Amino acid sequence: MFGSVSKKELKIIDEYFEQFVSFVKYEQNNFKYIEKTGNKDLDEMFQKWNRLIESTDIRIKDDIKVIGEIVLTTDKVEQGIFQCRIKANTNNPMIATLKKTVNKMLDSLDTHMHNIEDSLKSYSNDDYTKQIEISPKL
Repeated sequence: MFGSVSKKELKIIDEYFEQFVSFVKYEQNNFKYIEKTGNKDLDEMFQKWNRLIESTDIRIKDDIKVIGEIVLTTDKVEQGIFQCRIKANTNNPMIATLKKTVNKMLDSLDTHMHNIEDSLKSYSNDDYTKQIEISPKL
C-alpha cells in the first residue's frame, strides 16, 4: 500500500493515534481530523480512519447522554420525584441495559409509592379498608 513513509509522516500517524487514544479515554472531547498530508496513500488511510472515528464519536456522545440522564434522574429520585424516566438511547448494550433497569426500577417505585400514598390517605380519613400490599419480591 505504501511506498516509503517519511519520518515526518510517521510522526503525523503517531500523533494522530495518540490523539485518538486520548479521545476514547475521555481526556479530550473533540478530535482534530487530518484531511491532507500530501501523501495520497496516507490521505486515503486518514479518510478511512476519520469515518471510523466520527462514528465512534457519535456512539460515545450517545453513551454520555444516557449516563447524564441517569445521573439527573437519580438526583430527582433522591428529591422524591418518581415520575422521571431516562429517554436518551445508545447502541452500547451495557448502558442500554442499565437504562432499561433504572426505568423498570422507577416504574416499580412509582407504583409502590402511589399505593402507599392512597392507603395512607384513606387511613387519615378513618377508612381502614385499603390494604398496603407488599410484593413478595420486597
